[in-house]
Amino acid sequence: CCLAGGSLVAERLSREKVDWGTKYLNLLESSMVPILFRKVLTPFTWGTLVHDTVLATNALTGGSLQSHLRVRKNRLVYAQMIRESLQAFTAASKGGKWEPDGAAAGPFSLKMLELALCLPTFIFVPLTYVLVSHAPGAGSPMQADLHARRSTSFGWSISELCDVGRKHSVPMPAVKSVRTLLKDAIDSGNGVPSISPDELYSKAGSPTRSTQDLITKVLWWSGGTTLLVVFFILLEVAVPRRGL
Repeated sequence: CCLAGGSLVAERLSREKVDWGTKYLNLLESSMVPILFRKVLTPFTWGTLVHDTVLATNALTGGSLQSHLRVRKNRLVYAQMIRESLQAFTAASKGGKWEPDGAAAGPFSLKMLELALCLPTFIFVPLTYVLVSHAPGAGSPMQADLHARRSTSFGWSISELCDVGRKHSVPMPAVKSVRTLLKDAIDSGNGVPSISPDELYSKAGSPTRSTQDLITKVLWWSGGTTLLVVFFILLEVAVPRRGL
């Protein structure tokens, strides 16, 4: 399995194949190709699918992925899709520790990416070089499919996410709305529909929960930091310093 950034993801080999496979992986690593090892690839596959839902929204709005993510309403829809997908997989794990592998999201987990997407644009844009790895000017490959009147792979991929939610009774309004808009664009055969961010945001139900979570965490962090500062100030006042 390959990442957009050039990494290879290898599933752990059976004992019979370790010696045979390790020498080739070592050769790739010596050639400066990053290798990620996973016990099984299924969590990584699902994590990549959740991370790449932005390709569907970008196919609907058009333009490059970088310009797409500079618009906050686009980011809020993307964050809501991540949120809904993670909730569906949490329900699917039935209390277990299984969750989608966020390696495709870079050094941050999918949950952290969800919260970061809700940051104000002037804060988020400088972070894009760390949070996302889209080439300058590159857009979703689904745009080319829509212009060529071809069906896209993300039609069924997003449907897979919706099926997980349906099986475990998890509502996924944003994911379903993007799936509907994408299906309409494919059926119309008119290429990229160039939906405005306002329309995309409205169709997705004007999501705000991710932003609320971000505000709550910021308040907790700032409150904790304030208490820590006050504690050290009181400590300085209450405990006299002794000279050497």
